[in-house]
Amino acid sequence: MKTIARRAIDADARSVIEFAIRWAPVGGSSTGDLLMTFGVGRRRLMTLLQEGVRYRPGGNAIARLLERSFWDALTSRWRGDARLVGAHRC
Repeated sequence: MKTIARRAIDADARSVIEFAIRWAPVGGSSTGDLLMTFGVGRRRLMTLLQEGVRYRPGGNAIARLLERSFWDALTSRWRGDARLVGAHRC
């Protein structure tokens, strides 16, 4: 049986990812909530989020596909645009 390689997500990245998932159903949080929670605006949050979900080298194709799908779904729900932070690379 083949296993999918995992990588640990650091606490800061986990916090950003959980926040983004929690706010995704309503299109993302307000700028005020972002500033109060992380001290950043939307563009910086999207960069932090991208860094948090980026799969590290050595990952398999399935993991990269899942990461890309997650990124696309989350940014579309945040009414964001992946181009704001550059093309997401898998």
